Amino acid sequence: MAAATTTVVHRPRTLVSAWLFLSSFVVAWDVGYILLRPRSMFGGDLHWLWSPYSLYMNVDYIYGLPSWDTKDGFPAAQSLMNVGESIINLFYIYLVHVKATQASLAVAPIWGLIAVIMTLSKTILYVLNDYCCGWCKTGHNDWYTLFVYWILPNGLWILFPSIIAYVFVQEISTTLKVAAGVQVNVHTHLWGAVFSIVLSTSHLLQHLNLLPSWVRPFSHHPIFYPSSLTFTTVTGKVLRLASASYPGFANQLISQRPLTTTSQSLIGKALSLLSSTSASSSSFSIPSKLTNLAVRSPDTLDVAGFAAFFIGSVICLGFSSTYHAIQCHSQSISKKFNKLDYVGIVVMIVGSFLPALHYGFYCHPHYQLAYSLAISSLGTLAMYVVLAPTYATPAYRPYRTAVFLVLGLSAVVPVAHVVNLYGYRTITETMGLRFLILSGALYVIGACLYAARVPERFAPGKFDMVGASHQIFHVLILAAAAAHYISIRRAYAFWHTVEVIGSEGGKAGVCAALQG
Repeated sequence: MAAATTTVVHRPRTLVSAWLFLSSFVVAWDVGYILLRPRSMFGGDLHWLWSPYSLYMNVDYIYGLPSWDTKDGFPAAQSLMNVGESIINLFYIYLVHVKATQASLAVAPIWGLIAVIMTLSKTILYVLNDYCCGWCKTGHNDWYTLFVYWILPNGLWILFPSIIAYVFVQEISTTLKVAAGVQVNVHTHLWGAVFSIVLSTSHLLQHLNLLPSWVRPFSHHPIFYPSSLTFTTVTGKVLRLASASYPGFANQLISQRPLTTTSQSLIGKALSLLSSTSASSSSFSIPSKLTNLAVRSPDTLDVAGFAAFFIGSVICLGFSSTYHAIQCHSQSISKKFNKLDYVGIVVMIVGSFLPALHYGFYCHPHYQLAYSLAISSLGTLAMYVVLAPTYATPAYRPYRTAVFLVLGLSAVVPVAHVVNLYGYRTITETMGLRFLILSGALYVIGACLYAARVPERFAPGKFDMVGASHQIFHVLILAAAAAHYISIRRAYAFWHTVEVIGSEGGKAGVCAALQG
């Protein structure tokens, strides 16, 4: 879901930049002395450029004649690495002070850390080289000379890069914490989108009668059937098995008899015929009755309703995961995909509405049409507000918020209407109203937690990696989508099993029984 972006921007420190810039020239000067020996040494024609080394070459033999005479390769190897170090130092300066774009500032700390770690490691290696040979390069000095000309400069060359490395590591660590939190958001909705695709594929395979038999027990789990089709009775079990066998038994209709109205229960009116036939024999056999049962095949509106739900889910969750994955690319890319994230929310809301309206007002096509047009119009308006540049400014933030509130809360109207038509108990038994209410509650709870920044507001920094309100919101969105799916599956199961019990006017008979 769209959110206020947590941004970590690298702000170059003057002392860090000064060290990296000036040390690059000091190191380059040192490289020139080593690589141009013996001309750069005392007595050479270029020594005037490195005259201070006339003292240092007697303090540290790496810079003096002993190293040169024995053809010691260590100084030259170190100098070649110094070339790379200087280039990286200046590259960092270029990124933060010359180019200075959002993208360059994002990667600058990594290059800065590489540079100072290289400085630090080379200096430590330089000291260890002398230590491992028994201080053969500097052991001839008195303590004063050794401290002033060797320990102090090399100590500073270890201390300063260590401090700078710590600064860079702290900044990168903070960035990674933010990125880790974003990764949770990416993965929750990415796998939610994948699961929606898998689920929609299973529906398609079932529609084509290609669903593998081992998948059917999962596809026809009892949770997808309303409480009116109980699974504790033979009748309910047969209905579920027949539905699981769809469409193999689609042409094997049960005896067509009109619904009776002797039962006091609204659902009982619709099921009275099947109940009486199953009770007529105490030795009722499920397999023997399967050939007498049928489940109506899905029609165009059924397919369109579930397609709208799945497409909306895939678009919403896919756009959300994509936005969170690339929002750090640049400000312009982040803004564009943030709009797509909001578009995905609108598409999912409308796509969830349509199948619920279809089954909720199954007996009232005119209400279906009216509410479907209303939610589609609101969705179009919301999408325009999201995409129009005019409404992207802070001045229109209250209007954007109002549009989304109206879009989300508009579900209350048709739910209240259908409950008024049939009663709470009837809708709960036929359509799984509790799951629909649960879906809305999960959305609201997630949005409230996110708006209030709970729990991170009570323990700042403790939930940067896992457990932040944004992550909880994402998980609750998935749970809400699952609850909504169960609700429309229950409604589908009710109508596609009970409707065929009636006579030629099966739908009209069931509608009359429900409203009787």
